[in-house]
Amino acid sequence: MIQSLLMQLVIVESPTKAKKLTQYLGKGFVVEASRGHVRDLPKSKLGVDVENNFEPTYETLRGSGKTVTQLKKLAKQADKLYLATDPDREGEAISWHLLEAWDDKEINKKAERAVFHEITKEAVLKAIQNPKTINDAMVDAQQARRVLDRLVGYKLSPVLWKKIRRGLSAGRVQSVALRLIVEREDEIEAFEPEEYWEVDLELSTDGKESITARVIGLNGKKYEPHSQEDVDTVQSWAKDGEYTVKSVEKRQRSRKPYAPFTTSTLQQQASSRLGMSAKRSMALAQQLYEEGLITYHRTDSTNLSSQAVSMAREYITSQFGEKYVPSKPNVYSSKSKNAQEAHEAIRPTAAKPSIPAKGKITESHAKLYDLIFRRFVASQMTVAKYDITTILVSGKQGKNELEARCSGSIITHDGWMKLFPGSEDTILPDVSEKETLKYEDIITQQKFTQPPTTLQRCLLGERTGKTRHWSSKYVCEHYLGDSRSRVRGTRKQSLQANRSREDSHPFLAQKFRRHY
Repeated sequence: MIQSLLMQLVIVESPTKAKKLTQYLGKGFVVEASRGHVRDLPKSKLGVDVENNFEPTYETLRGSGKTVTQLKKLAKQADKLYLATDPDREGEAISWHLLEAWDDKEINKKAERAVFHEITKEAVLKAIQNPKTINDAMVDAQQARRVLDRLVGYKLSPVLWKKIRRGLSAGRVQSVALRLIVEREDEIEAFEPEEYWEVDLELSTDGKESITARVIGLNGKKYEPHSQEDVDTVQSWAKDGEYTVKSVEKRQRSRKPYAPFTTSTLQQQASSRLGMSAKRSMALAQQLYEEGLITYHRTDSTNLSSQAVSMAREYITSQFGEKYVPSKPNVYSSKSKNAQEAHEAIRPTAAKPSIPAKGKITESHAKLYDLIFRRFVASQMTVAKYDITTILVSGKQGKNELEARCSGSIITHDGWMKLFPGSEDTILPDVSEKETLKYEDIITQQKFTQPPTTLQRCLLGERTGKTRHWSSKYVCEHYLGDSRSRVRGTRKQSLQANRSREDSHPFLAQKFRRHY
């Protein structure tokens, strides 16, 4: 148990988070919110001394002075001070900035850092019982990013005000993002579709069972039809051909479950499965986190704690049986080189498959929670197994010869796909090598290659490497507007314009090209 003192002060960022912690900590604790950052570089000047090791100059944000004063007063009165801001670089910096803004040695002596990745009673009490010091390396990392933002953006933004519109800004993330957008749009505009055809044969067995096989070879060469003439070459004699089964290959394949969600993968799946924008999914995730339903949602780690793994395995056993539990827990490695492995992936805090839509929890919250829960549980389930059958068909007519192929699959063990069902089984008739097949029909389809897809917001954040930084939100909102919108405009001299000037508005690429 936590020893009761006269007054213990806990500081978090969000008032909602403060209310939740108050319920867990009880008497003897006062929980207050800083309401985000309290200090930043000044808006009216560069605020970075480039001649003195890039030393930053901070000032209290407008509207935060009263909050800083009130928190300092409480901190002086408190017997113990816990800085419980979010467990990332920004949260670490907020705690550090509070101490710097107070500039009080007595407060510094009793200040400790409480770090938890989920807002549950157990996690909060454990963090209070095992306090840490502020992580200077994380603070330095946040400051370095902020300084770089200022060095790039402060001198570049006035160009935007002069040439485009006042109020716009540029920075290290916006600049990279615009470059990615412009280059992708250039690829789309320069893309020239190529014609291609698909030729399928409808065949049948003696038992009148149907087989649809795609033509893949013609007269000993790979068959890739690009025009009507190429199709006519086969179509002219296919009806009179003699068809036999050349070979039947059966093999087993498995499909591993996906890792639990990181910030970027959650945004992508929320967009494709639920039709949510990145901004919307992150707002819902923030509220789920503050309600203690999921772990911290800004993470690039796929790690799971041993307790979480045990929780998932117990749930799988009770709901689906032991055959869905692998002999050893599934372990995933993060693709990001800079992933903070001390963090966890996004997961539910309890083995609740669903949450009721009531009070602050809406249907949208419930849908996102369901997606997070299923992805978490599925990550610890067995692989899905298939029996794959591939039939090669040989067709001959005089000197002409073709080869066609058809494939089918049967799920023998659904594994993790029990929570994410895929396509249905494709069952092929039971045929044997050298068996004769009867021609029924030939189906031809004309198609054209498609240009690269436009960058969506969640993918843009991932490619800039800034899914967890505040700039990602800014980039997504100002570059793409919503998850499916596109940057439009003339693409002449795009790379030259992009190298010289970047911005944060979906139509600025076009405007830059008009001026430069």
